[in-house]
Amino acid sequence: MHPTLLKIPIFGGFAIHTYGVMLAIGFLCAVGFCVHQARRYGEDPQKILDVCFYILLAAIIGSRVYFVAIEWPYFAANPKQIFNIASGGLVFYGGAIGGILIAIFFMRRWKMPIWRTCDLLAPAIPIGIFFGRLGCFSAGCCYGRETHLPWAVIFKNPDTLALPDVPLHPTQLYASLDGLILFVVLVLLQRVKRFHGQIFCAFLIGYAFLRYVVEEPFRGDARGVAVGGVSVSVATGAPILIAGVVLMLVLGYRARAGRTA
Repeated sequence: MHPTLLKIPIFGGFAIHTYGVMLAIGFLCAVGFCVHQARRYGEDPQKILDVCFYILLAAIIGSRVYFVAIEWPYFAANPKQIFNIASGGLVFYGGAIGGILIAIFFMRRWKMPIWRTCDLLAPAIPIGIFFGRLGCFSAGCCYGRETHLPWAVIFKNPDTLALPDVPLHPTQLYASLDGLILFVVLVLLQRVKRFHGQIFCAFLIGYAFLRYVVEEPFRGDARGVAVGGVSVSVATGAPILIAGVVLMLVLGYRARAGRTA
């Protein structure tokens, strides 16, 4: 694994981290897909681009704030590290919450159809997850528990964030595969969509479920502990999954009621 992709010998040595590069690739691919979706479904591509820009800013800030909050004892002692995100330290749930809130704000402000637009954007999120988790793999963050399965990975780079020289579950690759699976499912679901908001709700449910499937049995890194001894991500994911189910039922009921009225 290669946390540092390239070192440029200027300004005292400037490093380009693989994690940041993969995040950038993921965002560009996701935005490109969103523009394609906008043209396909008759939405304004420029408005979609503008929304994506603000989602990016909110997602980066939200994911970092969430991570800093979880690891506050460390950052309280090392405040200069709060803004060092090049080599890792972003929590998806924080970014998702921030991105969704800012997206809804601008959709309302620009009078865009909220649930229809959320459905348009939702399949792009797993694209970012796919590339982002490959970035995690390169950095060694979000690593798995020790295992002796044939596909175990051993991190040897001294700059890695994973436990060195220990065979571990490649949980980053599991999560990346989850992103790919979720993307395919959401794209296929668009073909049989029955009401606006259905794809977005399916994303909330699918991501929370798949993350739990990977995280609880296989993750080995410290993820903070919430009430009841469960990890912070599980404590966050459970309400999101429930919200997705409830929202799916409510929007589906309203759509059926509207058709029969």
